[in-house]
Amino acid sequence: MPTIDGLFDLESLEKKVLELNSKSDVLLTRVLSHYVQGIELLFPEMHCTIMQVKNGRLYSWVASSLPKDYAEEIEGGQIADNVGSCGTAAFLKQTVIVADIGKDPRWEGYREIALASNLLACWSRPIVNSVGEVMATFAIYYNEVKVPTEDELNIIERASSLLQIILESRQYAEALKSSNELYDYVNKATNDAIYDWDIITNNLEWGGAFFRIFGYLPDGEKFPIQRWIEMIHQSDIDPVTKSLREALREVTTTHWTAQYRFKRGDGSYAFIEENGYILRNNDGEAIRMIGVLRDITQRTQHELEIKEHLERYNAVSKATSDAIWDYDLLSQKVIWNNGVKEIFGYEQVEEVYQWWYDHVHPDDVLEITALVDACKSEKRSRWTAEYRFKCSDGNYKFVLDRGFLLFDDNGEAVRMIGAMQDITERINYIHTIETQNHRLRDIAWAQTHLVRAPLARIMGLVQLLREPGGYVTDEDQLLSYLHDSATELDKVIKGIIERSV
Repeated sequence: MPTIDGLFDLESLEKKVLELNSKSDVLLTRVLSHYVQGIELLFPEMHCTIMQVKNGRLYSWVASSLPKDYAEEIEGGQIADNVGSCGTAAFLKQTVIVADIGKDPRWEGYREIALASNLLACWSRPIVNSVGEVMATFAIYYNEVKVPTEDELNIIERASSLLQIILESRQYAEALKSSNELYDYVNKATNDAIYDWDIITNNLEWGGAFFRIFGYLPDGEKFPIQRWIEMIHQSDIDPVTKSLREALREVTTTHWTAQYRFKRGDGSYAFIEENGYILRNNDGEAIRMIGVLRDITQRTQHELEIKEHLERYNAVSKATSDAIWDYDLLSQKVIWNNGVKEIFGYEQVEEVYQWWYDHVHPDDVLEITALVDACKSEKRSRWTAEYRFKCSDGNYKFVLDRGFLLFDDNGEAVRMIGAMQDITERINYIHTIETQNHRLRDIAWAQTHLVRAPLARIMGLVQLLREPGGYVTDEDQLLSYLHDSATELDKVIKGIIERSV
């Protein structure tokens, strides 16, 4: 039976064990062994064991005073009802007192080996953590049939409480170590600057990536929120800090996002996207924020360039009457500006290549597609063509189309941009001039050939009539010839007039 001095010495032992456990370089098995051996020195009639729960079974953590054969037999024992004192205690999550192993039905499976080892009584208590999980069992064996006294039950209670503290503290330390190692690995592997802001103490802890990304040197100094604010671009400070204050103030807000410019170590600024997770206490007050700063400078600059190109494109589209098109050869998608409406009268168009193909005049389409295919295969970036394009009213207009090809790193054409100009009026004007020139050529030929013959005859006949004492024998016959030639000339002149109208 425990004595007053023994209980007093037990308290001293517990203090020493806790002190030993606080040393990070001391293994857990040493702490547990020191505690169990200390109890057995204070109470020699006790044989104490600590069994660890792993994968639903019990394995020996400390059992130095138990017979070797028995310890080996119970190794990896099942956690279930009526499986000895420890297996049952772990299963029920409550203390199991077996005063007489020889008669207790819960020891049916281990009775023979226990009695052979002169183990006649066993009291076991599960060690349960704060979330209700059984971590281990603490058991006391006796070499006699024995019912525990109140003091002995107190020893079991104290031992289980102390072991819970020791095991949970070690679990937490291991989890923290793993978390810190993971945190360090993430910081080394990522291009994001991870931070942990303790709002209560107003201190920001930065991962190593912060110093690598932004070019700062770790100085070991405290990093209050004001120091972070001073690194924000002057134009961004007010909107960013206002947004953060509102997020911290609103008790239902757990996430905060912002984009701003952040100062680098060399004085230049990076475009930053920040995402933070806010932790709150039971009253909803923000006490901590964990998040990342991501450098999006390249992405932002690319977006600005695209924006400038779009603005320039829109300005050109508004300034010109041409139908500007943008053809993605990979997706077969074609985007048109408003010129397709102004020139051809289409309110809506299908943004696909086939729509353009179907509206090119059948007599022109093969020639145009062959030209474009040749440019793609020969890696020529520019082409120009004139062809007829169908309007919404079914008529065709003449267009001058200029295309510009873009190639990828492998030399494959991936995009084509161009503009269609309405040249119908010019083509019609040219056709009019060509027609007029043709008429003039006909008139010139008629003047040279058709007019000349009757006119020559008339002039010859007139000359004969004017010659006095000539060889004219029949004046009436000459006048008849003259009339016929004049009639022929009149007919020719009328024909020329008709051609010139």
